Order: sequence, then C-alpha cells, then structure tokens
Amino acid sequence: MELEKIDELLEKSTGTDFIQAERQARLLGDSTPSIVFSVKFQAILLANLLGVPVEDIEDLPMQKFVTAIGKVNAFLFGQAAAVAEK
Repeated sequence: MELEKIDELLEKSTGTDFIQAERQARLLGDSTPSIVFSVKFQAILLANLLGVPVEDIEDLPMQKFVTAIGKVNAFLFGQAAAVAEK
C-alpha cells in the first residue's frame, strides 16, 4: 500500500469517487449526518483511491491510520475552506 501517494491521489479524485465512497459507507450503516465527518467514509474513500480493501486501511497500526485519515480529513476540510473563501 502506497500511503506516500495519498496527497496526489486526493488531488486527482473526482466527485464520482466521493459519491461511491459515501454510498459504500451508507450501505454499511453509517448515518453520520454530514458524511465528511465520518471516519468510516474517509477510510473507504482512501481505500478506493489506493485500490485496496477498506480492511487494509482499518488494519493499519493506529498511528499510521490516524496519519492517513488525517490527510483525507485535511484535504476534505481544506477544500471546504477554500470554497468558503471564494
């Protein structure tokens, strides 16, 4: 798994990637009102972008998991902040 490519993959991600990850999270019972706050959604999105099963992300040692999810979180909320500034 190439965790060093997370930033690059997030930059290349599309709305379709987001929608597919949300659909998967919802099918797994995630009822977080705003899906971007869901760690499960973020793990699914990352797994999809990396082309690995979500279990591979969930099974990372906690420090690596938190670092990886932190990058997804920063990307999602950084994008929201950039849109709000415009």
